[in-house]
Amino acid sequence: MLVVLAITGILGVSSVSLGGVVRDTRLSTGANDLMAALSLARSSAIARSADVVVCPSADGRQCDAAGDSYTWWHNGYLVFVDRDGDRQPDADEPVLLNGPARTGITLRSSKARTKVVYRPNGTPGGTNLTLTFCPPGGSTAGARSVVVSIIGRARVSRASADHLPCD
Repeated sequence: MLVVLAITGILGVSSVSLGGVVRDTRLSTGANDLMAALSLARSSAIARSADVVVCPSADGRQCDAAGDSYTWWHNGYLVFVDRDGDRQPDADEPVLLNGPARTGITLRSSKARTKVVYRPNGTPGGTNLTLTFCPPGGSTAGARSVVVSIIGRARVSRASADHLPCD
């Protein structure tokens, strides 16, 4: 009976730990995929001498507008060459990447920044941008942020109080 109790206890602790590993893996994978998309956009803007846009897109065809409080990115995103400067993909503008929707996490930025536009010199227009990856339930445990600087570099960090909260 003691052996059964010991095995049950170990399995119980392992399942809690495994849930945390799965959560952390989803958050890290999402952040790394977005980093790759931003890197693709920046290098493509330089190589093509054209604006390249990264924007949230639930339908994979048009950029989404901001929500009431945030811009939501977890339903997918687009990377496309914006030849005419309207910040929406057109039929004659190549879509370089159609980023996947993320299940089990939320991804958001402030509603003021609805997209990242890399210019031909590799810099994004506007101010710094923080995109926060939040686990289910609004907890900040394990949350990640992708921060795009004003010079265009992106980095991943653990979400902190100065980033968008996960509530």
